[in-house]
Amino acid sequence: MKLPNKVVTYRESLISKFNIVLGFLSSNPLPLTNLYESVKRNFSDFNDFVEVLDCLFYLGKINLNQETSEVYLCS
Repeated sequence: MKLPNKVVTYRESLISKFNIVLGFLSSNPLPLTNLYESVKRNFSDFNDFVEVLDCLFYLGKINLNQETSEVYLCS
């Protein structure tokens, strides 16, 4: 995971992408594919996107409905 340090700036780090993903989920849940299509220009590759989702899940900010494959904000 790319964290901010002397070499990696905050803007280049994955932490800076948290708000982008959360912003797209603020109005309603989105299927994973739609979410990725909406935010992919902000990520260098798919692995970075997955790492951000992992972090947000472990922080208790998002969850996944496994039946519909929709990602939604936790309340």
